[in-house]
Amino acid sequence: MEYPEPYRADGRLASEEVVLAAPTSFAGSAQRIWKLTRSDNPAVRAAVLIPTALLLIAFAWTFVAMWYVLIFGVFGLFVFPFRMFRRGSRKEKRRQLQHREMLAQLQGVQAAQMTAAITAQTQAQLPSYGMRTPDGAWWWDGQQWLPTAAPTPPPLPEAPPPPPLIN
Repeated sequence: MEYPEPYRADGRLASEEVVLAAPTSFAGSAQRIWKLTRSDNPAVRAAVLIPTALLLIAFAWTFVAMWYVLIFGVFGLFVFPFRMFRRGSRKEKRRQLQHREMLAQLQGVQAAQMTAAITAQTQAQLPSYGMRTPDGAWWWDGQQWLPTAAPTPPPLPEAPPPPPLIN
């Protein structure tokens, strides 16, 4: 299926793909890894992609837990403002994508309205079916001008029958 401009091949908008949670958080890492399970083939998805994603999430969460111990142990509460700043930039990225998608939709609507207006104007300018030129040499068949047939002279009046012969 072919999707319009702001949509991706799977029918999702680009702004729907943005994960706001930090990559080094449990939720953020899981959301990013879970994107790998998208497939049109349910057998491959169930047999390969979902078990692989769960294994990767387990490894990522192990890394995230160690990262939290290290970062919060070294920097303490100073980490929170940095994480809020980074989350703000991800929100802004999503907002920009949504704005771009809205503009693309509006441009599509505007193009459709312009096409409809031009078509209506063109249809209004076409002469009606069967219309003839002032000189009568051309007539409109609904799509094009066609020459009228050469006018045939009116038929001559029929001569009266000859009188009967008398013998």
